[in-house]
Amino acid sequence: FRFGNTYSGDVDMKVMTALEMKSADSNFLREGKIIRTNGFYTSGDGGAGTYKISASSGAGAVELDNGMYAILIPDTMEMDGNKWAVVSAKQFGAVGNGTVSDQTNLGAAFYCASEATNDDDIYRSIVYIPEGEYKCTKQLYVNIHDVNVVGDGDSTVIFTDNDYTDAYEFFMWSSGGKNLYLADFKVEARERDMSRYYR
Repeated sequence: FRFGNTYSGDVDMKVMTALEMKSADSNFLREGKIIRTNGFYTSGDGGAGTYKISASSGAGAVELDNGMYAILIPDTMEMDGNKWAVVSAKQFGAVGNGTVSDQTNLGAAFYCASEATNDDDIYRSIVYIPEGEYKCTKQLYVNIHDVNVVGDGDSTVIFTDNDYTDAYEFFMWSSGGKNLYLADFKVEARERDMSRYYR
């Protein structure tokens, strides 16, 4: 699936990455403009996206240097006659390298996908978490509805280690979510300091 490429309308500007978009020429970064990127941190890193510029923040927003926001437009696909919204954790800056914390980026992907289901055209949403090790240093909220969260099997791992700082028994938390489907990823506790082992 080629993320960032299913938007069928006109695109006003193309830039290599979301980071480059943050500081792009402000003449192009005005309300309603559509920007397409080839990646989040680097071109081809799996975080390509199409964004709409807005004066207010929203699900999947990238704050721009000029004070505006770039709101990710979820990709879409047709399955069994229904339209699905599709986002990748990479489109929100998740890296999955096992070193930096990705819980904020994963949370943003969940929220964006859940918000997309408020559109009458969208049947459900998919959050794809590509192969990698996604570290969480705080509680990860999964309070979303009508969303499938899927990974690449055993090669997608969401984990905590001794850097986890929240004193909550459950680091992955869903309360009030409905019609939620989780599949094809592992959840691990990797704490070695037993005095801080909450999970």
